[in-house]
Amino acid sequence: MRSGNLKRGFPLFAFCSIITNIRRYCMEFFQVTEKVIYFRNEGELLKIEGWGKNSLRVQSSLMDQIPSGESALLPQEDRDVKIRVEDMRHASIQNGSIRAELFVQEWGNALQITFCDETGKVLLREISGGGALTRKARFFQALPGGGYRLNGEPDQFTVRRILEITEGSLAPVACLCEPHEPCARMANCRTYPMWQGLSKLICDYLDSYTLADLMKSDDAGFDYII
Repeated sequence: MRSGNLKRGFPLFAFCSIITNIRRYCMEFFQVTEKVIYFRNEGELLKIEGWGKNSLRVQSSLMDQIPSGESALLPQEDRDVKIRVEDMRHASIQNGSIRAELFVQEWGNALQITFCDETGKVLLREISGGGALTRKARFFQALPGGGYRLNGEPDQFTVRRILEITEGSLAPVACLCEPHEPCARMANCRTYPMWQGLSKLICDYLDSYTLADLMKSDDAGFDYII
């Protein structure tokens, strides 16, 4: 198979493989905003922030945003939080005498968190992914009666909006996600315009369909997975 826009004789699957490798290279799991660090992967959103003195607050959600607010916690005090992102698989956040080391494992990109004191002594460590065992340190289970319920008419919800609510950002690379830290290489990045164009194509296409369009009975089939 060949594409008319590619050089004659250049296989399409090879081009797709190159694009996949570029995307994997550009992948970023961590995002930092002020005194908070986020981890995103496979629909999971995890948030760690300093809370009070010598403590860290960890929140995690699957296919959803993390709710804001303090819930039953006491109001947080001013804190001196230090965050470091060593590379795409290593990061840390420290608040006073407690530090969390975040490590994204090679197999399945599972996140393992280790909590240490100021001397480096391990206080608590999540289980590893276990390689092919694919163990999970954080397990999500739906509550009875859970799911999603529309708060408006089906024609008010585009497919893009539904996917962003349930899956998170649709951006093909992390530098197009919101929020994100400015990339020092963006001005000279040869692939950024391509990813930006691809992101626009995806968003425009998914915006052209609403839930009402998918519910039309004159289309073949009545089962939809969103």
